[in-house]
Parts: sequence; C-alpha cells; structure tokens
Amino acid sequence: FGTLIIDKFLVPKFTKKYVVEEEELIISKKAMKYTFITFIILLVIILYGILPVKLPGAGLLLDTSQTRYIEKLFSNSSPFGNGLVFLLTSIMMICGLVYGKLSKNIKGSHDFSLGLSKNFENLGFIFVLMFFISQIIAIVDWSNLGVVIASRLIEFMGTFQLSGIPLIITFVIIVILMSILIPSAITKWELISPTIIPLFMQSNITPGFTQFIFKVADGIGKCFSPIFMYFIITLAFLEKYRISEKNQVSLFGTYKMIMPTVILISLLWILVICLWYLIGFPIGVGIYSTL
Repeated sequence: FGTLIIDKFLVPKFTKKYVVEEEELIISKKAMKYTFITFIILLVIILYGILPVKLPGAGLLLDTSQTRYIEKLFSNSSPFGNGLVFLLTSIMMICGLVYGKLSKNIKGSHDFSLGLSKNFENLGFIFVLMFFISQIIAIVDWSNLGVVIASRLIEFMGTFQLSGIPLIITFVIIVILMSILIPSAITKWELISPTIIPLFMQSNITPGFTQFIFKVADGIGKCFSPIFMYFIITLAFLEKYRISEKNQVSLFGTYKMIMPTVILISLLWILVICLWYLIGFPIGVGIYSTL
C-alpha cells in the first residue's frame, strides 16, 4: 500500500520518467559463464575464511578472541564484520572486470574506471551535503541536545495517566519527535526502555509489543530526520533526477512534498497497531500484545 502511494502521488512530484540511454554493450554468454565461475570461486574463498575449523587459512576472517561463532563473525574486531562491505564491493568489481574483459566491453584500465564512476555522475554535491550534516551531527552529539530533549519527552509522557490506545498513540508521537535529533534506534531504545517497558506493562502491554510499536515509530521519524544519512542521500538523488533547472530541490521544499505521504502512512500504521492491540493477534511465537 505504501509503495503504491509513493509511486502514484509522490514520485511524479519530484522526477520525470528517467530515460536510460542506450549503450553499445556486447552481450556474451561465454563471458557470463566465466563470470559466474569467478563469482563461485570468490564466494568459496570467503566462506573458507569464515569456517571455524582448524585447516590452513580457515577462519582468517573471524575474531578468534570470541567464543560464540556469531560473535566471531560480527564482533567489533571481526575482519568479516568490519570488512563485509569491502568484500561485497570487491566481488562485484572483480566479476565486472572479468565480464568486461572477456566480452570486450572493457579494453583497458580507463574503461574500467569509467564504468566504476558512471553511476556517481552529478552526485558530487552529496559529499558537500554530508560534510555539513556531519558537522551538525557532531554538534548535536557534543551538546547532548538530543539526549536532553528525549529525556524530557519521556518524563513529560510519564506525567500523563494514560493506558491502552491513548498511551500507544502518545508513544508513537514521542518517538517520532525524538527521531528528528536521534536517528539511531539503538540509542533511543537505550534511553527510553527503562521507563517505557514498566509503563506499558502497567497498562497490560507486553515488552515485545512495546518494541514493535517503537520500531514502527522509529521508521516513521527517520524518514524526515535532517541528520539521518539516508535522508541526505535522498536529497542528492532528487537533485540528480529533478524535472528541470527551475525545480530546485531544497530541504523545506522536500518536506512540503513528502509530509502528506508521511502523515498518511503514519496514520495507517497507527491504525494497524491499534487494531492489532484490540484484536490481540500474536506478533511472534508465543508473544502477544497484552500480558
């Protein structure tokens, strides 16, 4: 439903139909075959690097200081966890190089470099946006402004004697407001969970359903938080594919366009949560909305 609303009403406001330029690419079944073989070989090498067995070279991508396997994979010191993006990017680059060379689409290092940078055309300003946003994020973190406001909002919520649906709706609004300055879900949950979980349990609402409500509200708040990284990337792509030179992309202009859609989807989510709470459907195995 949300996708239909965005495609039907929101996308036409920002961009025209993007026409992909036809390129003279050589399609080669032989190159595809050897590219697939290369992909399998690279995948086997990575899988061998995360095997927790005593074989030569096995487990090189694991954090051997940990005991559990999941911690070996994704701990703060794990080569695999820290380098996952690099590994995936390397696989795509190597497979692209193999296909390009065998199909004669890539004739030299210059063609390979152009192929890597093509999708970043007209996106140079995204780095300028990220520079200024990073300064704002640093200032917010240094001043603890987000933490202070979030704490005050939770204290303000605790002063009301609410239960049931009014409590749920108030909590959704509070989390959305918090997300403007604190996009991180983990940070927000660490701040509010000691207060919110007992408050909701007093209203006969389970911790699992409380976290479900929190995740919904967190997703809504992030979509228009000016210090959320993906919102900045959205602005950059809107600028790249905007309709004309006169249709400039701005922060407040973007808010003006997206807010009707955001409000509509938010109301739909609140309706779903309230119905789920009233009907009492389980949200998981043995986990219900009420105690």
